[in-house]
Amino acid sequence: MYKITKDGACLGLTERPTYIRKASNGCLVLCPESEATGIVWEGTPLHLLGRDELEDTETVMLEEVDSGPAVYITAEALSDIDAMNVEHEYRLTLVSLGLTSTDENK
Repeated sequence: MYKITKDGACLGLTERPTYIRKASNGCLVLCPESEATGIVWEGTPLHLLGRDELEDTETVMLEEVDSGPAVYITAEALSDIDAMNVEHEYRLTLVSLGLTSTDENK
């Protein structure tokens, strides 16, 4: 996975960057990474730091990152959210029945 960073802030992540360069006719065209001066992300051309200038575009840094930790953290957060939803539904059921959590122990 690649992290797209501008001025120290993460703009987003992508599995496969779309590399571009300016053709001799002035149009932006797709190209291999070795020829690229920029990338396209969410439909916006961006200049890659350290590459030949790409006029009228913002400069970003592309950094390869391990997506494993992010996937793990997301899975854990979803698990926690699921548990909170179950607890919330339980409490709503008690309220709709006119009970409280102390009533269920009687």
